[in-house]
Amino acid sequence: MLHVRTLDPAANPIHGAIARHRIVYDAFQVAPEGEASVIANDDYEAATDALGTTPCGSRFKPLVQWKR
Repeated sequence: MLHVRTLDPAANPIHGAIARHRIVYDAFQVAPEGEASVIANDDYEAATDALGTTPCGSRFKPLVQWKR
């Protein structure tokens, strides 16, 4: 049986930070040159900072971030 595990931001704040990081990274990758690229880069840097500083409700935060 296949088990699909989803990241639930309500259950653990790190999951929300990971989801946000993925979204802004994807936006950064496709942003056109110019102001949109600068804004996307700023959002990506902020999401990366948040990912590293977000507290986790369990002792598995390092494992989650390492797998990322």
